[in-house]
Amino acid sequence: MLFKKNYPKKIMSFFWVIFLSSFNLQRAVGCSLLWLLLGCIAVMQGCATVSYGAFAYNVNGEKSYINLGKESLLWDTGSSSSLFFLPPRAHKICVGVAATYDCERTRYLRPFWFSPRISAAGITVKNMRYCLVPQSETPATIKDGHSGIMGMNVIKRAGWLVDFSQKTIQIIPRGNAIPVKQLPVLSLPYRRPKYPCTTLIVQGVKVENVLMDTGAAGDLYLPKAALEQLHRNIQPVDSAAGMSTCLYTDSIPRKVYRYSNITVCGRLFSTLTIRESGSASVGMGFFERFNRLYLDTEKRELQLYVCVENKEQGKNKDGDHAYLNGKGL
Repeated sequence: MLFKKNYPKKIMSFFWVIFLSSFNLQRAVGCSLLWLLLGCIAVMQGCATVSYGAFAYNVNGEKSYINLGKESLLWDTGSSSSLFFLPPRAHKICVGVAATYDCERTRYLRPFWFSPRISAAGITVKNMRYCLVPQSETPATIKDGHSGIMGMNVIKRAGWLVDFSQKTIQIIPRGNAIPVKQLPVLSLPYRRPKYPCTTLIVQGVKVENVLMDTGAAGDLYLPKAALEQLHRNIQPVDSAAGMSTCLYTDSIPRKVYRYSNITVCGRLFSTLTIRESGSASVGMGFFERFNRLYLDTEKRELQLYVCVENKEQGKNKDGDHAYLNGKGL
């Protein structure tokens, strides 16, 4: 759940101030031009590319985050950028400054780094741009078990097939067919490549700009106005006080509502939990009600397969079950 904004125009002035205070004018000009050239080279290197294959992921305790590899790199479609809590073991160049935001719009300025090659969580990423966020500035519930966040600036470069029953994730090159025979039971399109926002119809209420966020553990998150419309159509079974955590903000009070026999995009769910939030999003609690998730970044669509509501994972009715291994399906 990270948003960034680059400031390339400030790069030159940033390095001018540093070098003018330490060196003579001639050396400052030369060093500043060198840093600007390195930044331009990094930008011109092209988009991030990832290695392809199948990888097992692990679950962080009771929370259904997708953690890649021993490093527990969080696979987060709700984050537009990538970040590390500890510096990765890779050659890196500072190419600018980024403003990072969390879901509460808490903002910090961070150096923006470029690495030609990073290997983390069993996945090799080329031409990767990312921020470094000190562990001391993130809530314990976020940083524990996570070495960083793989955001949409990397995720958007390939297709990703998640098998929730086998806890595996497969990276599929763009243009390749996915190894799934069934048709998706729910397809959620989005427009912007780094911000996968869609539209949901919740019990007859149309909710737009819903962020599809695998970094969120709950089912649905809706603003107060949308909840008021929803309660005209259906009343919650019960409600309780809850807490949420963002990248920089901890212990955020949230009202939590539980519903019975509620529809989402025409599909009936026996139970569903919705948290009051400042913006709309759909999280892992909802996605895990299905057997598989495929993020088609080329068509810009998130596809869900074979509903196994209430998280009772298992084989499909026709016995066709995907088992991922190092060779794929």
